[in-house]
Amino acid sequence: IVSTQLPPLPALHSSKSNVVFTMKVLAALLLSVSAADAKITALLKKENVVNARPHEVMNTDDLPSDFHWGNVNGTNFLTESRNQHIPQY
Repeated sequence: IVSTQLPPLPALHSSKSNVVFTMKVLAALLLSVSAADAKITALLKKENVVNARPHEVMNTDDLPSDFHWGNVNGTNFLTESRNQHIPQY
């Protein structure tokens, strides 16, 4: 059996030990909050768009009314359909 024990808490009558212990706890909390804040800031950072995106400059009237990869100017770009859900050994 493996036993893990936490270090003993400082005695209540030793005020210097309490201050040191409290400072260590506060420092650990501050570091964890800072790390979480950095992750949140990275997630909320706006993207840097240099050029216009295609959907912003394309005219939807230029798009075909019907499109299928099986018939692009008479060429079929699709592969044969295979049943991948039932394994065959």
